[in-house]
Formats: sequence, structure tokens, C-alpha cells
Amino acid sequence: MKYGIITAFIVLWLFGSPIMAQCSDAGACSIGTHSFNDEKKEKNYYTFGLNYSLAGSGKPKNITYHLISIKGALELNEKINFAIHIPFLIQSNSVANLSSSGLGDAIISLNASIYSINQNPFSFIGALKLPTANIDKKNFTYLNGYGTFDLISGFEYRLPFLSAAAVIQIPLTEYEDEMQKFNRGADLSLNLNYYHKLDKLNFNAQVLAIKRLAESKYMIIGNPSQSLQSIPKSDFFQLNIGVGAEYMINENLLINISTALPILKREENSDGTKRAYTIQSGIRLLLN
Repeated sequence: MKYGIITAFIVLWLFGSPIMAQCSDAGACSIGTHSFNDEKKEKNYYTFGLNYSLAGSGKPKNITYHLISIKGALELNEKINFAIHIPFLIQSNSVANLSSSGLGDAIISLNASIYSINQNPFSFIGALKLPTANIDKKNFTYLNGYGTFDLISGFEYRLPFLSAAAVIQIPLTEYEDEMQKFNRGADLSLNLNYYHKLDKLNFNAQVLAIKRLAESKYMIIGNPSQSLQSIPKSDFFQLNIGVGAEYMINENLLINISTALPILKREENSDGTKRAYTIQSGIRLLLN
């Protein structure tokens, strides 16, 4: 009874908080690091995942996001694995009565253990985000991704029940179309994860901090000044919390659910990545 009351209180507090969230669907938040429920330790195994998430931007835009993600990974050995993430996004704006859908920015990533401290791995994280997003820009302002080549790089230290990672995302190009240019600032992400295993059920709690290191800039094509203008407050700091669980149906198939919310308010939304909430569910298949 006591644990039921505590659980109900946490759920009500999470979903009742009037706060704004931010986490890019095309960046460091998407590559993932340590999977807290990997049961297979054999070399050369494959992971295939299919995930769906529902998110909202909050007021005043009231944008709703439906994100379908396909994720695949190959573990070459106990120290090195490659992964690819391909998102498909459906988004709608109830205020302006606009909607759009299309492929998002794909991400190819590498996680390599380079050193061990008391048998706990210290890993290098590297990824490249590709501008594969497509969308009808005349019907909807926000893109399905940043539309740029980005370098994502960082490090992770992993314990059996805890992992900590620091990752930076640096745009290598700027976004440009027939209407505008957009130069996004780099992002620094700090991620702390706690893992707890209960037989076939694994619980995960996360704290994610994101700092944009410089203000983003934009320019309207055809503007006589032809100069990039800084966007006020676009060098924001955002702090998010999340909880999740994954259940092992058998040694090859797992299902998961998670939710994430912010604990700091963010107002600026020029890149369309602000989130008031995110709820995610999915399946994961492990193959030799």
C-alpha cells in the first residue's frame, strides 16, 4: 500500500508539472549510450528497435509531435558497437491549423570502450547526424530535423547501476532554403542514468541537462541587410528528468515505456525542439 501511494504521487507530480521541456529529436538525446537492460553478452549480436513517442511543445504554439523511430545496432565485440537511428515525424499546430510529416535527420553512431576503471568501462561516443529530413516548409515552419551535418562526440563512464555521459553536438553546416538561413549554436549535454534490475523488469531514471553554448542566428533571404541576426534567449539552459522501464518477454524480445519532463522552463523555440512532455513506448529485438 505504501509503495502504491508513493508511485501514484510520483506519477501525478510528473504529469501535473506546468513546465517546458526541450530535447532534440535530431541530436545527442537520440543516440543513446548505455542500455541498462542488455542481457546478451555474446559477440557480434544485432539489436533492432521500433519506438513511438508522443510529445507536445506547450503554449503558445501547442505543437503536437508523433515520432516513429527505427534503431539498429551491431555489437562487434564487448568494447565496440555501431548504431543507426532513423526518425519519421508527424507534427501538427492546432493554433495555426497546420500539419506536416516526413523523414527526420538520420544519425550514425559509435560507442567504443577505451579504458576500464576497476572493470567499469570508460567509453568514447561519436556520431554523425545527416541532413536527411524532408518536409513541406511552406505548410509548416518547423523542420523534421535541423537539416545540417552535425558532429556529436563525448565520453561515458559506466557502473553496473549508474552511468554518466558528457556529449557535445556541433553543427558543421548551417541550414538554408529559399526562404531563410539558420545557424544553430552547439549543444552540450550532461546525462546521468540510474538502473535497477528486478528479475525480468528493469527500471531506469535519468537526469539530462542541455546547454546551448551560443545564440542561434537567422537571416531572411531577400533582406537588404543580408546579415545573420542573433536570436535572443536561444542560448538556453534546460534540465529534464525521465523515468522508464523495460520488460524482458524472452531472451530475444523486450518492450519498454518511458516519460520525460523538464524541471526548468524554456520560452525560446526558434528551432521547434521545445517539449512540455514526452511519452515513449517501443520494442527491442536481440539477434545473434
